[in-house]
Amino acid sequence: MLAQVAVFILGSVETSSSTLSYCLHELAYHPEEQEKLFKEIDEALKRTGKDILEYDDLMQLKYLSSCLHETLRKYPPVAFLDRICNKRYKLNDDVTIEKGIPVFVNVLAIHYDEKIFPEPEKWRPERMNASSDNDNLQFTFLPFGEGPRFCIGKRYGMMQMRTALAQLLHKYKLEPASPYKVESDPYSVILAPADGGTVKFVPR
Repeated sequence: MLAQVAVFILGSVETSSSTLSYCLHELAYHPEEQEKLFKEIDEALKRTGKDILEYDDLMQLKYLSSCLHETLRKYPPVAFLDRICNKRYKLNDDVTIEKGIPVFVNVLAIHYDEKIFPEPEKWRPERMNASSDNDNLQFTFLPFGEGPRFCIGKRYGMMQMRTALAQLLHKYKLEPASPYKVESDPYSVILAPADGGTVKFVPR
C-alpha cells in the first residue's frame, strides 16, 4: 500500500511541475488567451465568494481545462509509452503482434499529426474546448497513457495544476522572459524544459 501511495504522489509531481512550466510559458506569449483565462477565474471567485476555488469550482472552469489539455498535447510529459503484448493480436491483414513483443507508442508523433491536430506547432486551447479529463479523443490524446495501466497520478496531478494555475493567474500577469522556442532537457526522464522554464510575474 505504501509503494502504491508513493507512486501515486511521485508520478504526479515532476510531470505536473513540468506541464505548469510549459503552460505558464505559453500563456506569457498569448496575452489574449491569458486574459480570457483570468476573467474566467475572476468570475468564478466572485461568484463563489471564496479566496481559493475548491475542486468542484475548478472543474467548472472549462477554459482552464482547455489550456492545460492543449499544453499536455503540445508537451506530453511522457513522449512515448512502452508496453509488452500479453497475447497474440492481429491488427490487420498485414500486421500481427506476437505475444511478448515490446510495443512502443509514439505519443509525441500522434499529438503532432496534422490530420488530427491542424497546425500542431501552435498552442491553441480552443481546439480542446470539447474535451474532458476522461476523453482520449479516440486514442489521439494520450498524455497520461490509456487503458488499465494509465497514469495512477492523473487525477491528483490535474487537481494540482488547476489549483496552482488558478491562484497564479488571478494574482499575476505573465510576460515572456525567455525565447518562445523551448529547448528540452536531453537528460530528463520526462519531457521538461532545459532551463526549468522562465516567465516574468507582474502583480495584478
